[in-house]
Amino acid sequence: MSGSPSIGAVGRGTIWAMINSIAGQGLSLLVFLITARFVSKEAFGIMAVSLLVVEAFKQIVIASFGTALTAQRNPTDKDYNACFLTILFCGFVSAGLLFVLADPVAALLGHEEIGDTLRLICLILLTAGLSQTHEVWLTKHIQFKTLALRSIVSLLAGGAVGIYMAVKGYGLQALIMQQIVAAFTAMLILWTATHWRPGLSTGRENVFALLKYSKFLFLSRATSFAGTQSDVFFSSYYLGAAATGTYNAAKRIILALSSTLSTALNSVALPTFAALGQTDGR
Repeated sequence: MSGSPSIGAVGRGTIWAMINSIAGQGLSLLVFLITARFVSKEAFGIMAVSLLVVEAFKQIVIASFGTALTAQRNPTDKDYNACFLTILFCGFVSAGLLFVLADPVAALLGHEEIGDTLRLICLILLTAGLSQTHEVWLTKHIQFKTLALRSIVSLLAGGAVGIYMAVKGYGLQALIMQQIVAAFTAMLILWTATHWRPGLSTGRENVFALLKYSKFLFLSRATSFAGTQSDVFFSSYYLGAAATGTYNAAKRIILALSSTLSTALNSVALPTFAALGQTDGR
């Protein structure tokens, strides 16, 4: 985004960010409450710990690069290309690594189905690698309406598939397909709605600038993720999948009620402050 955002643009962005957060949390909770009538607690527990592993790669590695680019004042197309290529590479490497480590993780947690689940939902890391930079571009341009519609449509698509399969008795497979369909739908919407298109035109200085600031985010995100999500891992390790499913259900409801406002405000604050900064963020 060139220049400073207007007060009106920031205000509209904040409203749409709140709609995005509220609708996202609300739809996720609604889909969960419906599928919970047809899917076992054990299946929810397996899905919870599998998503935990995927989100660890996504939040610590992939999202760190996106945040670093968002914090730049006026990134150029070369900066966006550097971010896209870096994240795409990390997404493929993370997905491949998770595919290989699926069985060891399943053995550690004592449940074979975790391995099969991880090998399928590692596809989410590929969609993140292909679309994270597009999300940054829309965020930098204060286009939170598009991001909100992305969340609503993808959650509805994934939720519809998940509920249909759950009613038909597919159990864990219903939860897996819900996540995959939602991720691919979100990716397609981001590519369609974003005017910027990735290319190979970039330089080492753009990549190095991205890496320079991302490295400070890795440790911060890792410690934050461990502090907020390690309970699900230990629940699965010590108590088993069924207990983890029940525990994670309660946790999701609490987080949906407590994090809606802060998530919306934080998503608007970073690109706004970056645009108002006195330096170019390098």
